[in-house]
Amino acid sequence: MVWLDGKPTLVKGLAWPADDPDLKWKGRYRHERSRKGWSVLDDQILFWKALISEKPKTVIYMANTTSARDTQADTIILERVAELDYAAHRLAIIPDIGFVTVEWRNSGVVFRAHSRTGEFLRERHCPAQASYGSLSVLGPTVSLCVTSTDPIPSNWKEYSSPYLHYRRLDYVAGHTVDFPNDLVAESIATWNADSGDFYMLKLPRACLERIAHDAQFQYISPDKIALASSLWFTPGGAVLSVFSADVEDEEPLMFHHGQHTDPECVSNYLGETSTSTLGPIVVHNHDSGRRITIFKSELLLGDIPVHSEMSSIISSH
Repeated sequence: MVWLDGKPTLVKGLAWPADDPDLKWKGRYRHERSRKGWSVLDDQILFWKALISEKPKTVIYMANTTSARDTQADTIILERVAELDYAAHRLAIIPDIGFVTVEWRNSGVVFRAHSRTGEFLRERHCPAQASYGSLSVLGPTVSLCVTSTDPIPSNWKEYSSPYLHYRRLDYVAGHTVDFPNDLVAESIATWNADSGDFYMLKLPRACLERIAHDAQFQYISPDKIALASSLWFTPGGAVLSVFSADVEDEEPLMFHHGQHTDPECVSNYLGETSTSTLGPIVVHNHDSGRRITIFKSELLLGDIPVHSEMSSIISSH
């Protein structure tokens, strides 16, 4: 492993389209608002803004960093490339396709694939009680944590994360106050934007019993998923679990990180990559964001022998 020195090799500013009214739009009434986000993958930068009004829409702006490297200009221009006739909740660049959007409806999640210019390609509806977090991208597939329509065991509800509802796609700060607090994100919905194939994966029971998570997961290989979570009993602390992406209830490999802050302040985040190539490490950011643990992917994939203490910790409680 080689640590980089952090010195920039190329610096260019981002320039927005001039006089674009949708970039300045804020809404005039209480029910009118917007949400926005970024997606960065390889040489592509995408900014999106969803306008929630009587006529909802989502506007897409993109830029290519490779072409910008070959010019003398000091800025990279984000160009308006598409306008969609609905207000998306999440969006991600998909290699060789364009981008995928996710829209939450009361009956579930709608995945839609669009070309780079916004042309509609295909869609898929996923029935769900709720959906959470960000899209995880692996090749042409996108994945999202959801609460399925299946009954939730009462012992899972007991350890539902109190912060999970803040990660819901339909959560709006200052407006949403009546979400149930006993839902569990017990499934991962995965859709192939190229073939249209769709499947639901149940998280292993060991990741849901006496352990709480906030839908922070990522692929570390085509068939393995890493999930950040926390113990809800003494000794407390953070847990990183790794399990199969296609075999349900396979015994996960679990790593426990001792706690150094107030139990109510333990956070769990996974470092995000901006390339389509899976990296050699996984970064787990926990303990109120003041502490990180870095894993070699070989360790998490089982290529390096490891003894997990989690089974003994859980069985003793």
